Amino acid sequence: MLFACAISALIVILFSHWVYRWRNPKCNGVLPPGSMGLPIIGETIEYLTPYATDDPPPFLQKRISRYGPIFRTNILGQSVVISTDAEVNYRVFQQENNGFELCYSESFTR
Repeated sequence: MLFACAISALIVILFSHWVYRWRNPKCNGVLPPGSMGLPIIGETIEYLTPYATDDPPPFLQKRISRYGPIFRTNILGQSVVISTDAEVNYRVFQQENNGFELCYSESFTR
């Protein structure tokens, strides 16, 4: 019985450590603030939730008000940094393939 409790405690500790590392990834530079969401699925469900207004999506509005115009998140299993700041976006597009890895959706590339 004691052995089973020790194994269960070890599994809980390892799982907690994995979730902590997921939510707080290491980076050589400074990451912008943000949340990585749940392990694996991240914030995909909230990102893909439909909305019926012409305003920016509620997903973006909520994160901009919480973290500012540049934030990190996890969407579709990929860690991403989202920028809604025009000046930062201009600099990123100027430096394309030169220090930044850009991913465009298929609809954007068409």
